Parts: sequence; C-alpha cells; structure tokens
Amino acid sequence: MNRQEETEQPGPLIAGILKKITECWLSGKYEELGQYFHPDIVVAGPDFTIRAQGREACIESYRDFSRDATVEKYLESEPDIAVFPRTAIAGHHYEIVYAIGEQRFHETGSEVFVFSRTPAGWKAVWRAVAAGAPPQDMTDY
Repeated sequence: MNRQEETEQPGPLIAGILKKITECWLSGKYEELGQYFHPDIVVAGPDFTIRAQGREACIESYRDFSRDATVEKYLESEPDIAVFPRTAIAGHHYEIVYAIGEQRFHETGSEVFVFSRTPAGWKAVWRAVAAGAPPQDMTDY
C-alpha cells in the first residue's frame, strides 16, 4: 500500500478508483485496468451468477464490449460507498447510449463493486452490472 492510501480517507480513494476504471475503459486503456483489480476478481451477471473470474477475464469483458460497441454517451452518478476496516462496497447508476453496427441503444442501470484492502492497496474483488429498463433500440432516432 502506498503512503497516500495509508493517509487518505477510504471513501474518496474508492471514488477515485471508480473514476479511473471508467476513464480507462472509455478511452481504451485496458492495460491500465489491471492495477485496480484483484487477481481473482469475480464478475457477476445481473442475476449474480459468476460470468467471469480473474483479472484478465474482467479486463477482457470491458475490451469485448468496446470492440463490439461504439459508446456515444456515458454518464454515472456519484457513487454510494460503504467502508469497513478491510472491505468497501461501492455502487453507482449509469446511463449509456451506444451503437452496435447500425443499431443504437439507450440503457440505464447500476454497477456495484466490492473492494478489499490488500497490502497493495484497495483492489476490486467483485463486480456486477444490472441493467435498469431494457435497452431501447434507438435506430430510428
């Protein structure tokens, strides 16, 4: 853990990590995502079943979406964060407009991360995304 992480309040630190994760995947800097994920991170689907496990599989899930979709708009709410001595839970809502081929979609939902405080700092150990309303096909808009 670095000196800043030892002295900084966990809530703002976790919020900063979430912001960096978003910046990385939106800008295609997938190689930088790994520093925020535990080697054994679990990615759960909307029904909380395991969809992927491991740092590389988690990074690949971002890469796969970005390879197939062109993000036109992405907004996130400020995260709600609960911090415990060695664990933090952070969630936020999102809105995204993206295109896959000729189809455009508008989706809202929530994303939740669980972080663990490790000797290397706060690392995401679990992530789940749950869509709100079903994606709307915006092709005709």
